[in-house]
Amino acid sequence: MKSLYLKLIYLIFVIVNLITYQKLSYLDVIITLLLLIIILYRDKFSKYNKAALVGQVIIIIFASILNPVYSPLLALGLYEVFFNRLEIFALPILAVALTLELEFLVWSVFLLLISWYFAKTSRALYDSKVNLKEAYDKERKLRYSLEKAKQNLLESNNQTVYLAGLKERNRIAVRLHDELGHCIAGQLFQLQAIKKVFKREEDKAEKMLEDCIEKMRSSLELLRTTVHDLKPKEDINIGLVDNLINNFNFCKIRYNKQGDFNQISSSHLGIIYFNIKEALTNVVKHSNATDVEISINSNPKFTRVFVKDNGRGCQGNIKENLGLSAIKERVKYAGGTISISSEKGFLMVFLLPQNSKEGDVLFESVNS
Repeated sequence: MKSLYLKLIYLIFVIVNLITYQKLSYLDVIITLLLLIIILYRDKFSKYNKAALVGQVIIIIFASILNPVYSPLLALGLYEVFFNRLEIFALPILAVALTLELEFLVWSVFLLLISWYFAKTSRALYDSKVNLKEAYDKERKLRYSLEKAKQNLLESNNQTVYLAGLKERNRIAVRLHDELGHCIAGQLFQLQAIKKVFKREEDKAEKMLEDCIEKMRSSLELLRTTVHDLKPKEDINIGLVDNLINNFNFCKIRYNKQGDFNQISSSHLGIIYFNIKEALTNVVKHSNATDVEISINSNPKFTRVFVKDNGRGCQGNIKENLGLSAIKERVKYAGGTISISSEKGFLMVFLLPQNSKEGDVLFESVNS
């Protein structure tokens, strides 16, 4: 709009000069009207139409050759060609200006220099505005894409949590069916057998009953472990592990921990808690140890847990009881590494990767 006012001022200035110095002819009226129409057309409909611009420049050059009073419009034409980067048309404008009489030449050169300066400045400002608008549009698109990606990520995360819950429930259901269900079914059959032989073979029945009681105890332990696994993961923290170890009074415990435990997920802390609890239960029930060493080390890559007692261990292979199976299964499900030995007391070492996905198995070994 400002450029339109400037062009109209130029045109009015020329018209005033025409009226002042001489009478307006029909040709002057036609030229003036053509220039006015082109200026208004370009401003309203096609500001950057090069054909209309070239037509405007040609009319200005023709009018200036016909009548030097139109020479101030040469500056307007020069501004237009430099602003629209049509510098080739500056040559005929300059050629016409240099052919003017002295009284018009000085003013024309002065106006041409000012127009050239303002054309370059205006073009630089216009380019900056265009670049800024493009950068803003690009930033807005990126922000929109980021918000959309964030929304997709949240939806994906919610779906992952839901699927993880289904997977966990399925795992527990399978575990109860395969281990606890089969164990209880076997105990039921054994109790039925005891009932049949109880009066005829009391010694055999008593031995079978003791075996059944031991299996019931193991089944109860499995049930407790499963119930603990169902507790919300957020309830598990390193403080619970500390309390478990500090409240253990059966024998001496040397406990050491190092690292940042805030980086350990609640699910991994739960695994550490239940596995250490199972190891201490083993100390009380089987190993009769007098000294237990426990160390927990956490770094950005993994968490290492070391448990060793000086108990009696076992000479043969480690018996795959329900407690040991639960330890191995927890580490396996978290994608960890576990090594267990009982040559000189009970030794358990397992690693839990910080960024592992549940269900990714790295390595597992049981040494005799």
